[in-house]
Amino acid sequence: MTAGNTSDRLIAFVLAFAITTLLWRIYFYRAGLLLPAAIAASAAPAVFSRSASYAHLFMAGGIVLSAVGDEIVITHPIAQANLVWSAVILCGPAIYLAGRARLDYLSFSKVAVSRVIGLLLLVVLSPVVAFLAPILIAVVAVVILTAIAASDTIAWRYRPSEPKPPPPGTPNRRP
Repeated sequence: MTAGNTSDRLIAFVLAFAITTLLWRIYFYRAGLLLPAAIAASAAPAVFSRSASYAHLFMAGGIVLSAVGDEIVITHPIAQANLVWSAVILCGPAIYLAGRARLDYLSFSKVAVSRVIGLLLLVVLSPVVAFLAPILIAVVAVVILTAIAASDTIAWRYRPSEPKPPPPGTPNRRP
């Protein structure tokens, strides 16, 4: 292994670690404290818990796909990428964000705009960046996830949310 190859893999490892850390940060920032309150406010805790479980299933799927993307980035950091690799590297975090957005909707009756924009960017950019090396595609994912995490921090500091019922017609919450 040459020095260039070693440094490329080290940078790829740091990027993969950053993606994983950012996914963790996006989930745990305030959610862990407020999810029990959202369950308690539910008229049907079992129904709410089942819906939340499906959201977590999406997030777990996104994490698994992100792990595959991390393996691609670390193993082939400067290889010629393709559409499949690009989709795996970016759509793992996108699927994760879709599950997290669902959990937000269940808990707060709203979804952070940053999550929606980040999700759309990850999906739309997947075919656009397919010609880049995997390490550069990972940089795109890190930038988008960092923007979402920063937006979460700013939003919570200036507009903290409390669990509240979703709009009328949703049967699993108390009025």
